[in-house]
Amino acid sequence: MHSETQSVAIEPGRTFIINGAVVKIDDNGSSLKLDSTASLLTEDHILTEEQATTPAKRIYLMLLSMHINPGAYRTYYIPFMDRMIEFLRGCEIREVRQGLMTILKCVESGRYSEALEACRALMLFESNILQDGAVAQ
Repeated sequence: MHSETQSVAIEPGRTFIINGAVVKIDDNGSSLKLDSTASLLTEDHILTEEQATTPAKRIYLMLLSMHINPGAYRTYYIPFMDRMIEFLRGCEIREVRQGLMTILKCVESGRYSEALEACRALMLFESNILQDGAVAQ
């Protein structure tokens, strides 16, 4: 990610393109309409390296990096696979293993938004397990 930022005036009815996605501001200026190919990540979907403290969160960080910067796919794929293999080897819980396989299938077919969604579900499952004390980090 770049440290540079751009400021854009948001005016009602205005249309613009962000990274190839057509974005239109509604007529009262209160919401955005994205074309169907656009992928939107809100601040709730962003994870920093410091926050990636569990196996599922570390996988999510790799997915997020691949999604944000598809040109650097090769840079992130090997660390992503290392984390996937590490998690698969260390966990026998069926739901976790199924979630990991879903994520892998999504990544291999280029469906990063779906992979991120599946990984968020896995992070929630992991959080519940850790809260219950059933699994140690």
